[in-house]
Amino acid sequence: MKLNTAPANAVEMNGVASTNQFTIQASAKAFSILSDGLYANKIRAIIRELSTNALDSHIAAGKADVPFTVNIPNTLFPWFSVRDYGVGLDHDEVVNIYTSYFTSTKTNSDDFVGALGLGSKSPFSYTDNFTVTAIKNGRKGNYSAYIDDTGVPAIALMAETETDEPNGVEVRFSVNDRSDFWRFAREAGTIYRMFEVKPEFTGEKFEINYPDYHRRDIIPGVHLRKGSGTNTIVMGSIEYPVYLSQGVLEDDLTHIDSQNLEIHLPIGAVEMAASREDLSYTPHTVKTISEVYRKIADALSSVFEADIAEIDNVWEKAHFIYKNSRIPLFSEASHAYFRDNPNPLLVSNGRYLSLDVIQYPEKRAQELNIKLHCIEVMYDSTPTRGSRGAERRNDKGQIEYFKAYYIPSSLDVIFVQGDGNAPVSRVKEWAKSNNASRWIILAAPIVRSKPMQWDKFVEDIHNPPASQFMDINSFPKPEKKTRAKSTPVYEFTLERRSWGNYQTVQHPSGNVEDIDVADGTVAYVKLYKHETYINDSAFDLRKAMYKLHSAGLLRTNKLRVFGVRKSEFETVQQMKGWTPFDEAVRNLICSFSEKEFVQMYMKTLDREWQRFYNESSKVKDLLGDSPVMSIADFYDHGCSYEFNEVYNMVKEFGDDGVKEKLEAAMQKVDVVVKQYPLIEHLCGYTDLNLLVDYVKLIDNAKGE
Repeated sequence: MKLNTAPANAVEMNGVASTNQFTIQASAKAFSILSDGLYANKIRAIIRELSTNALDSHIAAGKADVPFTVNIPNTLFPWFSVRDYGVGLDHDEVVNIYTSYFTSTKTNSDDFVGALGLGSKSPFSYTDNFTVTAIKNGRKGNYSAYIDDTGVPAIALMAETETDEPNGVEVRFSVNDRSDFWRFAREAGTIYRMFEVKPEFTGEKFEINYPDYHRRDIIPGVHLRKGSGTNTIVMGSIEYPVYLSQGVLEDDLTHIDSQNLEIHLPIGAVEMAASREDLSYTPHTVKTISEVYRKIADALSSVFEADIAEIDNVWEKAHFIYKNSRIPLFSEASHAYFRDNPNPLLVSNGRYLSLDVIQYPEKRAQELNIKLHCIEVMYDSTPTRGSRGAERRNDKGQIEYFKAYYIPSSLDVIFVQGDGNAPVSRVKEWAKSNNASRWIILAAPIVRSKPMQWDKFVEDIHNPPASQFMDINSFPKPEKKTRAKSTPVYEFTLERRSWGNYQTVQHPSGNVEDIDVADGTVAYVKLYKHETYINDSAFDLRKAMYKLHSAGLLRTNKLRVFGVRKSEFETVQQMKGWTPFDEAVRNLICSFSEKEFVQMYMKTLDREWQRFYNESSKVKDLLGDSPVMSIADFYDHGCSYEFNEVYNMVKEFGDDGVKEKLEAAMQKVDVVVKQYPLIEHLCGYTDLNLLVDYVKLIDNAKGE
């Protein structure tokens, strides 16, 4: 990019004895400021600078449509790298241009994004060393860039070979802090959204965070994003936020600023700060922004009118005006259009536009042989509204009162031409099952033998769009419900409701003799009216079943719970296969073996320990006699029990024997974990030999 380095005002000198130019001392402090101190968001800066360098190299090589390659760090590939396939670098270019601050080959052309000679050094803002692989014309040089003992950046040629790889440069450095993996992915999702040719990505998977737009091309290259935010200039695939000082813009342009506009400008149209995180608000930059804002302001009315001219329907036009009146950029144009072109579905209080409610006179509906059922569909109810009182001014300016149906002028309203039966229940049932949150206007004839004048009604309410009408046959007829006979036995299940809570649900199950007790454990409680009892004491069955569910006992042990009414209670107490609820729970808890407790407890270990035991088969031969392998065979990743919940239930229901087994299992695992404290830090490394060496080191130390 061409840089404007000429002084804003020329200096005239007369009678000057001597002059000297300022200089910059190449010191550790200077390099630290230009690397570590230059960027506020270091990770974003590195991705941006290295990627635009790769893009520039592709443009120089005539490969602008060819993607470069980027690795986003993750556990398997814990490094960040950018590999381009552009012009490449030879040794002299690496030493004399790549490593020289403020030296750039791109300052004489606006075809390139770069110009300052700083971006290639951006990795020093995050790390003290990185590698550069430069390939050009069959020669491959491997370099190590690092901060030397004096604090000054340096570069060393590590190897030089012949190669048939395509020209290009790869910059790579390790990301040792795992918490930064997601930060690289997040910043990449923002940086690359404006790149026309997206790189090829390896490593961590991520999604590019594309903006949503309310309106594209207000003028060519200017788009209005949804939501609120500052304006953004996009230049050379990079986004620059616009922060203009108060008083810089003319008064009639201030409403264009901070409207979440995305403004695409050619490279060199504005000047940016050295960090390229912000713009440099020179007179040239401010003038360019003001000129673009002027073009946008001049185009708003014509853009709005062109858009609304494509809408014929009164309802859709009203909603378009209303929606745009809520967008600050188009608010003035919306109000101006409404003043010149009133819409019967809109009302203005002088400051805001809002959608009006149609007060349809009941008398007029009767003339058309129509009775309206205005069904308001809400989250938890569907009340039906009839006609109610309304008021209006007559031709003499006097207020008169009348009865009217209130019809919202919303595009969510559904109009239904009903049959003679006015099936309100069918419509309500459909609304509930489809989670509809809207109004349904159901029309039915007052006199069934006479037809409704439906077309005139539709015309009276300004012809809503066809998408707002439904045929009465679209609503399924409800099945006839027969009252279920009361049964003495009910099965209880724990079911999750839509709002996240669990509830117990009763299912009629017939008589005691109808229940198959061979499949799983059958537990019972006494059912009296709407309460459940154990030993003649009422208790909360839902809470108890939720504990069992959380512990994994319901699904794993096929525990079935039944409520038995008073008439069958004495019978079920004498039958085989039926166990009181509290006794059934106690039996399940006490049936656990020490091995099962070990399996449960191992699931609570740190993630790295679990990963170690998942891969223990790979080192079993090397560590066969080690204490660390003494519990390896117990580990079961698929164990469905939750230890913490089971632990609480053992304390509540278990006898002394099962409690001793639980404590012994916990001690067996804790002894191993305490012997090898670094396992959780070493497990993330792919080289298992490191683990083996560490374990042997601990074992040998204990043996001595």
